[in-house]
Amino acid sequence: MSVENEVPAALIDGLDAAQRVAVESPFDVALQVIGAPGSGKSEVLARRIVRAVDSSLGVLVIAQGEGARRSLVARLRSLGCESVHVERFDDLALRLAGRSTLAHLEAQRIFERCIEPLFALAWPEFERGEIDAQQPGLGWPERFREDAFALILKLHEAGITPQAFLEGARRGAASFYGHVALDLDEATLAAQRRRELELAGVLARLYRAFLDAVTEAGTQTTSALYAALADRLAENPSLAQSHRRAYPLCVVDDVHACRVRELTLLRLLYGEEMRGVTLAGVAAVEGVAEAALTVSLQSAHRTPSRLETTLYRAVDARDEARFVADEIARLTHERGIPLGEIAVAAREIRGTAAVACELAARDIPYQYLGSTSLFDDAIVLDILSLAGAAWNPRDGVRMLRTLQVPPIALSDASLYRLCGLPPGPQAALFEELERGERGARRAERGDRLARNVLEGLVDEQLSEGARARVQALRAALPRWRAWTQELDLEALLARIAGESGMLAWIDRCPKALARHHRRQLTRLLAQARNFALAHPRTGIESFLEEANDLADRDAALPHDLPLEPDAVALLAAEETYGFEFEALFAIGAHARSFPRYYSPPSFYYSPRYGLIARENLEDGGDAQTAKFSWYFAKQRVAEKYYERERSLFAAVLARARSLLYVTAYGRATRALRNPEFLEELRATHEDGVRDVTQRVRSSTTRTLG
Repeated sequence: MSVENEVPAALIDGLDAAQRVAVESPFDVALQVIGAPGSGKSEVLARRIVRAVDSSLGVLVIAQGEGARRSLVARLRSLGCESVHVERFDDLALRLAGRSTLAHLEAQRIFERCIEPLFALAWPEFERGEIDAQQPGLGWPERFREDAFALILKLHEAGITPQAFLEGARRGAASFYGHVALDLDEATLAAQRRRELELAGVLARLYRAFLDAVTEAGTQTTSALYAALADRLAENPSLAQSHRRAYPLCVVDDVHACRVRELTLLRLLYGEEMRGVTLAGVAAVEGVAEAALTVSLQSAHRTPSRLETTLYRAVDARDEARFVADEIARLTHERGIPLGEIAVAAREIRGTAAVACELAARDIPYQYLGSTSLFDDAIVLDILSLAGAAWNPRDGVRMLRTLQVPPIALSDASLYRLCGLPPGPQAALFEELERGERGARRAERGDRLARNVLEGLVDEQLSEGARARVQALRAALPRWRAWTQELDLEALLARIAGESGMLAWIDRCPKALARHHRRQLTRLLAQARNFALAHPRTGIESFLEEANDLADRDAALPHDLPLEPDAVALLAAEETYGFEFEALFAIGAHARSFPRYYSPPSFYYSPRYGLIARENLEDGGDAQTAKFSWYFAKQRVAEKYYERERSLFAAVLARARSLLYVTAYGRATRALRNPEFLEELRATHEDGVRDVTQRVRSSTTRTLG
């Protein structure tokens, strides 16, 4: 490692004593920087990185999550350091391994193909009577599929093979039944044990089938990549030595969020003592504390000593959204807070939808941060319907949506005429009713719609404006169809968006809404570009199928759009890491929203007790198995879940620098099992916390009066 230069005064200016110790610590030690959110950990890391760069040291910088990565990059740039790349652990693993891994979505699709024969009862074990067709969970296939996939991924990540899982299930059953006192007769317990082991066999077979299918696809899971990389580094120590020569210093932010496999990779690269590694998090890393130099940060640097906190419980979701939007408008006009310094965080990104509508109504720009769904967006669906109509104009469903896109926007009356019979001899009385079932008639109307649009059979029945728009579409479709053969996906969608009038319509929208539509269009084009790179021999038809599948899954898709400094940020709670805002609104802070209700999975797995199946199919018994009820209570599963939700909520609140708003809607529950976070804050009676619920409602009542 290069000789360390003396720390410039500018790098420690404005830091407290503990932060200075962390920045000035030697590079060749394992350093742990521990502190609560807002204690200044990221600032310490940024200045330590700059110090290393000034000392001509190579630095590997790892951040958890896109928000943390962007925040650290911004801090480094503010310090004049733009040469350091900040990456995630998976990026590092991919770079070291030199190959790609199976994306979560594709892994999910592979597993769905593996489980189809089970749901179809096509396994030979059913015919031989070795598996009961009433196996717990099979009556609810969607839930069973999701829970089985989640369990298999956890087993795989933990390095538990299908055979080891099956053996563990058998040992767990032997250690539980007959050894744990339960108020049930032996026959009932024996039946539950038999079904439990039968279910373990089903899951083990699915696990093996999944691994075989992944191998057959010529790829590997992320867990398998880490395992193979660990074997490679263990067999060839020179690889780690070469890495340490290139990157003598490694800096990891939010280390408390690291998985076991990621910490294992660090130890393989930097040794068991992790010399040269700086770790920052809210707690010490197990197994590192003894060898590491530990610096604890106690001061609050992000938030002032007296954070202004406002509480509001709204009547309903719309009332909550109006309050939030009105307060944002007031903060910008009266207090001069830039829109880019204001954020609205919900437990899930869909929880911000009502706020987005209210912001758009006030022409206040907003932007989604982090991963969000894309193929449920109206503009995206409109452009895809236009492309779909170009590819297959006989598709009545897509044609119907195409006729309703903003540049065409046919009225209900025009659509009714286009779905009707063309002029001609009147059909026999009741003929329509004699043609078949309602579904067949609906399909027939779709066929008529497409035919009437393409052939102009009912043009004379349309108004002049509607007729002109339909004729323009009819003339454009053959040209767009030719483009599907000539242009790549991205260029095709961009050109259709332009020629169809969608871009012109977006430009005429209010500024805030227009900006949002353009960002969504940019995301769509990027998604098309990435799809074409991953599937070079496919075209618009395959992309439309992909879009439909992603929409059905409500898949959250990442994006790398730049942050806009003059737009309110809307984001999910788990995407807030690394960000900080002058004013933050934590919305939906009530049971069923934040925290979400805890819904137990179909089964747990414990190294000691094996498989714990939830559903009990025995006659005259409880809905849950005795083992599940016992394990659920003994392990305090629900309590631990809500503790994690409460910790996440606290992390969200810590992203506010000066102003914090916590809102909820509806009547508060008694919180016997599900916490009410807003009510918990209200009960503290802390200084600086004000509840404006009654004042706002009284003001609203007077206004309405």
